[in-house]
Parts: sequence; C-alpha cells; structure tokens
Amino acid sequence: ARLWEESAVKAMEWAENEYERWITSPDYSKVRDRAKSTVLVERNLAAVELYRLTSDKRWHQVYISTQKTESNRTEALFIYARLDKSMVNRKAWQNAAENLMSEADRLVKLSESNAFGITNVSTGRPIGGYSGAYSTPAPATLVRAHYLSGDVKYLKTILRSGLYTAGANPMNMCLTTGLGVNCVKNALHEDSKHTGQPAPLGITVFGPCEIKFGGAGPGSDLEQRLNAACTPPVSAWPTAESFFDVFWFVQQNEYVINNPLGPSAFIWGYLASRK
Repeated sequence: ARLWEESAVKAMEWAENEYERWITSPDYSKVRDRAKSTVLVERNLAAVELYRLTSDKRWHQVYISTQKTESNRTEALFIYARLDKSMVNRKAWQNAAENLMSEADRLVKLSESNAFGITNVSTGRPIGGYSGAYSTPAPATLVRAHYLSGDVKYLKTILRSGLYTAGANPMNMCLTTGLGVNCVKNALHEDSKHTGQPAPLGITVFGPCEIKFGGAGPGSDLEQRLNAACTPPVSAWPTAESFFDVFWFVQQNEYVINNPLGPSAFIWGYLASRK
C-alpha cells in the first residue's frame, strides 16, 4: 500500500506540473471548453482521492478550487461527503452532499418518466451503441445517495432501473450471460467463439441501441445481413426491443470493463451486500 501511495503522489505531482505548463502555454487559448472542463473534473477527483489517502492539505486546496456545481459526476462528491468532519471545509462538504443528492433526484425523475424506468441516459438523447443504457442496471450515483441518506426512493429506483437488464424487457432476455432462464448467448468473446465454447458466465453486453446509431443504418452491410432474417426490416423495430443476439453485431454484443461490466458489478454488488 505504501508503494502505491508513493506512486500516486508522484503521479499527481507530475500531473500538477504539467497542468501549470499547459494552462500557461500559448496554445491553451485554442483548447476547446469541453476539454478544459473534462480535465477540471478529473483533477478534482484525483485531488480528493489524494487528500483522503494522505491528509495533505495541498490536495484539499486543489479539490476546493476545482469543485463545480454543474457536473453530474458524483464520485468525488461522494468521497468528500464521507471524509471525517475534521478534514473538511463545512461549506464544501455541504455542497458535495447537496449536489450529489440533486443529481440522484434527477435520476429518480428520469426513471419515473420512461416506460422501463431506466436511468442511464439523458432525456432526449439517442441511445447509441456503446452507452449501455439498457444493460447497465443504474448509475452509481443512486447507490451513493442511498448509502448517505438511507432514503428508500433511491433503492426503489435502482431496483426498477435494473429490471430491464435482468429480463423484464420485450425480449424476455437477461442481458448477462449465464443468468436466468433466457440470457444472452453470443457475447462478442473472441476466444470462446473461435474455439466452439459457450461464452463465459457473467458478461453483460452493451444491449439494444437505436439501429441507425449502431452501424446498421440504411444501406449498410449490417442492415442487409439482419434484414435477411428479420420481419419487419430492422429499421422499423422499436429501440427497446431491437436487440439481436448475434456475435457480429458489435455495437450490441460487445462489452468492456468500464462499461457495462464495471458499473453492473457495482450495482449488483451493492444490492447483494445488503442484509
């Protein structure tokens, strides 16, 4: 642990030096606002992680100076809200707790406003191939809000949001391999596919997506391959039931660690750990 702490501090110190060089360089004016904002959010998270680890007040100062109210990232807020009260700035602590709860309340309303109760998309945005909107049970924010407040509305929202991926969907299919009586069988797992074996248990795939955003738009090779076995044509299928359990439909049957495997494990793990 001490070795990793030393490594983390060195990495943060290097990053801070590079950050100062970056913001004072002539090219900084050409950097897009979105990139600047992204760096700010990640710097904020790194700072609070280092402060929790080391109790070094210089990282506390970095966290305070980079705390934003408009970001919907709640990991840093959750860490700060759980720090010992002797380590926190009272106003910053209150802001962290309030902003986290505000984002969780937004997700509760989002769940209430759609047919399947999902919470992993923003209202009005297309559900693209790699979002995991249907297959990830819920955002970690809802777990954090429930953990801090104990309010049952956050727990109920998690449970409702996770029903679709667990099998309560138009296909009656669980989107995790090996789970339930009818589950995904053709996840994009190269080793098992090419050796004639079933996919490993526990793989949650990306799941349904709007076809035209999933590489199967009009005139595409994927559309033609799917239409050979589909009636009506795939372009006419509602997004919520347009999941095709075929190995080569990458945008639906692929998976990666950060999404949806990591978030899914976080949610199911939290629910499983409750007494």
